[in-house]
Amino acid sequence: MTDINPLQYFLSFLLFTGSETLLTTIDAGRFDSETIIRDSITIRCDLFTELESVLGFIKKHISKRYLITGKAQRDEVWEYPMEAVREIVLNMIVHRDYRAACDSTIKIHSDKIEFFNPAELPASITIESILSGTNPSVPHNKQIASIFREAGLIEKYGSGIKRVLQAIHQVKGRTPAFEYSSGFFKVTLYPMGSLNKETNTDVETTPHVTPHVTPHDTPHDTPHVVRLLRVCTEPTNREQLQIRLGIKDRKYFYKAYLNPALKSGFIEYTIPDKPSSKLQQYRLTELGRKYIGNQ
Repeated sequence: MTDINPLQYFLSFLLFTGSETLLTTIDAGRFDSETIIRDSITIRCDLFTELESVLGFIKKHISKRYLITGKAQRDEVWEYPMEAVREIVLNMIVHRDYRAACDSTIKIHSDKIEFFNPAELPASITIESILSGTNPSVPHNKQIASIFREAGLIEKYGSGIKRVLQAIHQVKGRTPAFEYSSGFFKVTLYPMGSLNKETNTDVETTPHVTPHVTPHDTPHDTPHVVRLLRVCTEPTNREQLQIRLGIKDRKYFYKAYLNPALKSGFIEYTIPDKPSSKLQQYRLTELGRKYIGNQ
């Protein structure tokens, strides 16, 4: 009889859970100052969805620039190298200590992004040795790292920080700060600065903000909503939408997917005067179809 490894079952749950779980919580916020938060989000879902949700929130609150080079299409350049941001978030997920009582946190400021992650460093490993690449790769969660690698999300073990530094070097950016203290690994990432001075090209700069499509202060265009819009290709009931998304928890579906899509005006009821009707279905609005067409 095969021995059951509780840790493997635990990590598999984190990877593929279809319901909201406190164990994977990541808190992210856009700070106007050390004490004033403009916008925030708490993400509690499977690790694959968590990655895209975090990246979506970060993109919402940083700027992007368009390089006008004479091509048919303008080149997009983000305020922070997105390859570096993605690698940092991947490392947070793969190396996090999921037994810790504290959650992972991301703070977006006007001049930096701070990533805080509960993690354990083996006694033989230091920040200096990690940055120099002298230590062999030791994933804190080997099963998560292995599945992420098979999915093509990470290139190879131990390449994360190296890829972050390479991405920064390519844009001649400021070297990130790496710190470890009291069970937390912290990375501070800095913006790239004035790109037009470095490239000597015309630059059209625009903040990356969601178009104002509803009367709400913050449009609900999260990665969850985008996934829902893409599977709602025709009038469909709730049960079928959950099946298409692979979500079993009805409350989580309403909270993270359906309600935000309805509030944004991307989806509408087929029976608007009876929202709780057993025959109720949901369909894309004209706004929802235009939004998906622009993705």
